Amino acid sequence: MNSSHARLIVSSLVVLMVGCSGAPPATGKKGDAKSKSATAEGKNAGGSTGTLVVAADSLPALGEPMEGLDEGRLKASGPEGWRLKPRDSAYLVKFALTDKASFPSIIVTGYDSKEPANLTEENAEGYAAARQQELLKETTKASVGQDFRPIKLPNAVGVYYVRKSKIENTMIERVIITLIKDGHRYDVETRSVPANVQEYEKFGQAVANGLEWTKAAPKEEAKGDAP
Repeated sequence: MNSSHARLIVSSLVVLMVGCSGAPPATGKKGDAKSKSATAEGKNAGGSTGTLVVAADSLPALGEPMEGLDEGRLKASGPEGWRLKPRDSAYLVKFALTDKASFPSIIVTGYDSKEPANLTEENAEGYAAARQQELLKETTKASVGQDFRPIKLPNAVGVYYVRKSKIENTMIERVIITLIKDGHRYDVETRSVPANVQEYEKFGQAVANGLEWTKAAPKEEAKGDAP
């Protein structure tokens, strides 16, 4: 057997061994692995779907409650260590982290609610959509808001959304939690610069979770001579 013939046999054997090794041919594609990863990420894409569930152990501690709010219907507590701000007709109660800066702050406002009388797990999603449509009609607002969805706190169910506004010449992110009880709507709004909103929104969640509803004190009858 000459050397040329021998080299030809060896080359044939090498080709045969590679073909039978079981290794898949390179295709230049990532294949199913990439598809599965994209599908998994897609489940969490859009972040605004589903109920935002807040665990009790994630909430900061609260201070002493303010009583007699909203004609005696409500008690509200600020985060422990935050400052109670002076009363104002624009809100029921306001808390700020420090006396030196306007933000972050938490404001509780109250309104009469036409519908529904109470927010529950059953109607919160529908109310979130209705609230978004309501804000769309307010064309003078700089931002309608985003991420409208139900929020489930340990003690209450509400609706959560985020708006942006310019307040005191500062762009502010407003994280709003709406609760409705006995026909009265309460918005707990955490105001912060966008860079710090994730740090402070948990304090607003704690305030919303700590709201207590009481029976309104009966109005005192007018005194004087009968007509």
